[in-house]
Amino acid sequence: MPEENDNEQVNVLLDTFGGKVVDDQGKDTGYRSPKQIETKQSAEALKGLLDVPEPENEQKTVEKAPTAPINAILDEALRNAKDGRSVIPVGKDKVPLISWKEFHTRIATEDEIRGWWRDYPEAQLGLVTGSISGIAVVDVEKEFGDYKKLNLPATMVSQTGSGGYHLFYQMVEGVRNRAKIGGQDVDIRGEGGYVIIPPSSNNAGEYKWLEKVETLPAFPVHIFDFEKPVMDDNRYEKRVDFDPFQFEGFDSGGRNDGMAKFIGSILNDVRPERWEELLWPIVLDANQKNRPPLPDNELKLTWDSICGRESTESLAKWDAVKQVEAEQQTKALIDNIKGDEVVLLREAAADIRKNMKPTVSTGFAIFDGAMNGGLRDGDLTVISGLTGQGKTSLGRTFTMHMCRTDLPVMWLSYEVPADIMDDKFRAMQIPKNSKIYVPRIMPTGEMAWVIKKIIEGIDKFKIRVVIIDLIDFLEPSKKKNSDSEALVLKRITAELKNLSRERGIIMFIMAHVRKQQNRKETLNLQDIAHSSSISQLSDYVFIIERTQAKPEKDNRLKEMNAGHTIIEKKDVIYTPTSTIYLRKNRYTGILDKAICKYEDEVFIPNESVMPLSYLRQDKPRFVLGMDG
Repeated sequence: MPEENDNEQVNVLLDTFGGKVVDDQGKDTGYRSPKQIETKQSAEALKGLLDVPEPENEQKTVEKAPTAPINAILDEALRNAKDGRSVIPVGKDKVPLISWKEFHTRIATEDEIRGWWRDYPEAQLGLVTGSISGIAVVDVEKEFGDYKKLNLPATMVSQTGSGGYHLFYQMVEGVRNRAKIGGQDVDIRGEGGYVIIPPSSNNAGEYKWLEKVETLPAFPVHIFDFEKPVMDDNRYEKRVDFDPFQFEGFDSGGRNDGMAKFIGSILNDVRPERWEELLWPIVLDANQKNRPPLPDNELKLTWDSICGRESTESLAKWDAVKQVEAEQQTKALIDNIKGDEVVLLREAAADIRKNMKPTVSTGFAIFDGAMNGGLRDGDLTVISGLTGQGKTSLGRTFTMHMCRTDLPVMWLSYEVPADIMDDKFRAMQIPKNSKIYVPRIMPTGEMAWVIKKIIEGIDKFKIRVVIIDLIDFLEPSKKKNSDSEALVLKRITAELKNLSRERGIIMFIMAHVRKQQNRKETLNLQDIAHSSSISQLSDYVFIIERTQAKPEKDNRLKEMNAGHTIIEKKDVIYTPTSTIYLRKNRYTGILDKAICKYEDEVFIPNESVMPLSYLRQDKPRFVLGMDG
C-alpha cells in the first residue's frame, strides 16, 4: 500500500513539473506518469490530424502503417553498429530524433544505442551513409517507377515505406549527396547523408528487403559522373550537394529573406542555362522545410528576382569558364594529333596511294571517266532533282552496279519502307546474294542515332557505301531554335562529310530542288533547296531530269512511246527518257551528262560499263513512281 502511495506521489510530481525518473546511477528508467503518456499520445494524434488533409464529402478510414517489434529494430541497430556501420534513431516522419552530425565520423556505442531506444521507444532505424559506414545509396522515388530502368549493377535493394527503392553500394571516395539526378526523381545518399532501413516503417508504410547479395558492388560513379572534378579556379562546374533532411528551413518571419539567401548561395556554382533544370526543383524541396512553406507563386517571384539580378554577372563568369575550357580542349586535341608532321608533297601523296582502296564504279562509263575511275572512300555525293523524277531510282541504279562487284551497301530510307524497297530491287532483277543492309526500323532522324547505325554497319558488315534518302528527315546533333533551315542542313552535311572521311566510306545523300516556275533551263547547283552548303561541302553533285514531251508532238506521243508507259503530272507529260547531269566534280572539274532510258526500275545509259543482259525483256515496262 505505501508503495502505491509513493507511485501516486511520483505521478503527481511528474504531471506537475515534467521530467523523468532516473535510477541510482542517473540513467533514465523509462518511467512516465499515466497523464504524461496520455498527453504525448494526444499530441501525436493532434500532429497527425494537422498533417492529414480533411476528407471530402465522405468519411475515410486512415490505416496506421504496421510497425515492426521495437526489439527487432533495436537488434538491427546493434547488429549494424557491431558490423561497423553508423546508425541513428529517426521518427516516423523520417527526421532524426537526435543531433546526429557527430555520427558522420564516429559509430555510436552499444550503451548510446540502447539509451536512444529507451528515450524513444517508437524510433525507427536510420543508417548514416558515406565513408563512416562504407555505404552509398541510390534513392529512387516512387514517381520514377521501376528502378531497373536505371540499368544499375545488381545489388541489395529495399523498398521504402512510400513505395520507392533504395539501392545499396560500397562507398566510393567522392560520392556526395545529390538530388534530382538529371531532373528525375532519383537522389544519391553519400557522404553526410542517411537512409531509413528495414525493418523500419514511416507514416506511409513499411521498409522491406527485395534483393540481397553476399558482397555489395562498388558505387557506379561512371554512371552518375562523380569523377568530374569540383570547380577549381573557375574552371569546372560544382555539383550541388543538397540534402533536404539537413536543411533546417525558416520560421514565418524569416522565410522570404532566408530563401532569397539560400537561392543566391546555390546559383553561383551552376551555369545559368541550367538553373531552371537543376536548381528550381531543389528550391521547391527546400521550401517544404519552412514553417510553414511559402506559397509556390510567392517563392517563384523570389526565384525570378534573384535569378534576374544574378544572371548578368553569372553569365560573364561562365562565359570566361567556357572560353578557358574551349582553349584547353583545343590544345589537348592539337597535342594528341599523330602523323601530322610537315613532309614533302610527294611523300604525303605516297602514303595516301599506299593505303587507297580501288575506286568504285558508278556503272556509267562517262561519269567514271570524268572521276578518274569512279568514287573514292571519303567522298560525299549529292543526288538531287524534282520530286518524282528519279532521285531514289538513280540511287538504286548505283546500288545495283555496286552489288554486282560484291560491295556492301547500306540504305537509310525515310521515304520508302523496307518491304517496298525490297520489291523495287527484285523488280530490277538484282542478284539474290546482294549485300544491301538497312536498320530494321527507322525510328528517328537524329544524327546521333544515324551515325551510331552507320558505325554499327561498318563494324558488323564492313559497309563501304551509305545512301541516305533524304536529307530533309535528319536532325543535327546540336540545334538552336533560332537556327535557319540552311544552317541546319549545313551542319548535317558537315557531320556526314566528316564521318565519311573518318571512316573511309562513300556517302550519298538525296536532296530536293526548289520549286520551279515556268522552268525553261536545266537545273543547276543553285537550284538545290534550302542550302548552298549542301553542294559546297559535297565532292560530286548529280542532278536528274525527266524529258518532257513537246506540246506540238502530242499527237505522235503514243507512237513515240510504243511499249512504254508515260506519266502525266499537272498537264506536263514526261517521256521514259531522262538526263543525268554531273554538276559538280571536286577533283577533276570535268562535267558531263548521260542520256538514259528508265526501264525495269533501272536507268540504262548508252555506254554502261556493266552488261545489262540480266534485264527481262518480256516484263512490262516500269514507269517512274512518285517515290523516286
